[in-house]
Amino acid sequence: MKIARYAFAILLGLSGLGHSVGTFLFYTPGTDVFVWSLAASAFVVAVIIFNLFALSGRPEHLIVATGAALVWIGLVFGFGQAIGNLLDPRILMHAVAAGGLVAVNVIELVRGQRNAALPAV
Repeated sequence: MKIARYAFAILLGLSGLGHSVGTFLFYTPGTDVFVWSLAASAFVVAVIIFNLFALSGRPEHLIVATGAALVWIGLVFGFGQAIGNLLDPRILMHAVAAGGLVAVNVIELVRGQRNAALPAV
């Protein structure tokens, strides 16, 4: 699962990097849209960091990482709806990467619960 987590985190990182570059190329610095776009890029970094903390396997880290990725998926689809294209490659890249992180976290949470229910030998 570590490889999958790293792969999805790298994909999300590349998406976030593209988002940041696009912010500087297409928006005027200091405008509201520029600031909000940079804030979204910062949130992507936070999602990645939370998911790297989740490598510890601690349930509380997994839950926070899952929540952050789910929030990002919601924001991404909100943006897709705002531009009128949920199948835009930018939307799909972010959604697939964050969705992959959610899947990895849920699998690890379920495995952890299953293992916790087993008696110690």
